Amino acid sequence: MFAGMGVSVTIALASVLAKFKAAPVQRAVISLKTSIVWYMYGVDRGVTFCLVVFLLLMLLLLSRYPVRLSRNVVVHTTLYTLFFLSSTLSMLLAAFYGVGVFTTIDKVTRVVSALCVLAWLFFLTPQGEEVRLNIPHFAPENEERILHQLDLINSTLLKVAHR
Repeated sequence: MFAGMGVSVTIALASVLAKFKAAPVQRAVISLKTSIVWYMYGVDRGVTFCLVVFLLLMLLLLSRYPVRLSRNVVVHTTLYTLFFLSSTLSMLLAAFYGVGVFTTIDKVTRVVSALCVLAWLFFLTPQGEEVRLNIPHFAPENEERILHQLDLINSTLLKVAHR
């Protein structure tokens, strides 16, 4: 989890710093209020992008282990990731293509947000808390191979620690 957070923060900072380095050229023709909004928009995009990367990494982590989760948790996690991904993509597209396509991007983002809310309303049910889902994971032969590799790593680390 800490590695996922580190990776997501690093990627988000890199995207925000690239935006801020481009800002002084454009700031010469805009007012102070617009400049503040420019920076706030960049930070918002960075935080949202960080959340998307973190959520995707956590989904990847969960898919690697045979954890039994309720159906509601799986639905909520999927919809939450889709919601943040659409928000981040809309910010990236607006920054890339400019104000001319902002109306179209805003409409698409609103539709995706409304669909996510409707899906939350209809798919999150009390019965969904009782149903347990097995997220697909490694086949038994792969699990044995991976456990053997983990045992080798552990034994190597123990040898190094005893020296």
